[in-house]
Amino acid sequence: MTEKDLLNLSRLSAVRIVADNGQSTGTGFLIGKNYIATCFHVIANVTDTFIGLQFKTFDNIEITFFDGKTTKAKLTSIPNSQSHDPLGCDFAILKLESPAPTGAKFLAFRPESTAPEVGDNVIYTGFPLFSTDSLTLKGNVAGFRMNGAMISIQGSINSGNSGGAAIDFQGNAFGIISQKMAVFSKGLTGIEDFIKNNTGNGGVFIQGINPNIAILRLIESLKQNISTGVGFAISTKYINKYINEHKEIKIE
Repeated sequence: MTEKDLLNLSRLSAVRIVADNGQSTGTGFLIGKNYIATCFHVIANVTDTFIGLQFKTFDNIEITFFDGKTTKAKLTSIPNSQSHDPLGCDFAILKLESPAPTGAKFLAFRPESTAPEVGDNVIYTGFPLFSTDSLTLKGNVAGFRMNGAMISIQGSINSGNSGGAAIDFQGNAFGIISQKMAVFSKGLTGIEDFIKNNTGNGGVFIQGINPNIAILRLIESLKQNISTGVGFAISTKYINKYINEHKEIKIE
C-alpha cells in the first residue's frame, strides 16, 4: 500500500460527528458499513466527581461522511456495571441509521501481537474546530503512558480531532486520537484564574472595552485552537476487546 493509498484510506474512513445540537463536535472512523468508533467524550458529557466519573450521553448524534452525506447514529457501547471500559478507556461504538455510502473505507484494528514502537509513522484524519473540511496529517509515535494504554503522537492535534483513527503504514488503526498535550492550556488556565480571582466586581474600560474580558476571550480561543505538536491516542486494544466480548455488535 502506497503512502497515497494510506492517505485516501484515512480520509475515506473518517467521519465528522456533531452531537448535542452542535455543542459537541469531533471525529470518528468507520469500522464496518454500519458502525463507527470514536471517543466517549465526543458523544457524552463526562464530569469527574468525588464518587468518580459520571456521564450523560447525547441523544442527537449526526454523522457526516467524506462525500457530505449525513445520517444519524446511536450509541451501542453504554458503560454499565458489567463493563466500565467505554467510560474509563474513553471509546465509543456508534451504530449508523443508514449504511456508509459507496466509496467509504473501513478500518481494521492492528493485531495486539504487533504493538507500535517509538518512531513508527502514523497517519490521522480529523475535523478540527472551525475547519471547513477534514485535515489529513502525518506524524510518528513519540512514546507511551500507562503501560501502553496511551500512545503519545508527535503531530498537530487540535480540538475536534478527538475520535479519529491513528493508522499505521499497513493501514490498520492502532489508536484513537483522544487529546492534545495540555501543558500550554494549563498555563493559560492559570492566567485565566488569576484574572477571575483578582478583578472583583469592577474594571477599567478602554474605549468601551473591558481588557480583562477581552483577555479571557482570547485565552479561551487559544485553548481551543493552539496545538502543542504532541497529543495522545488510546490504544485500540480496549475497543477491540469490547467488540469481541459483545457478540451483538456485528461488524461487516
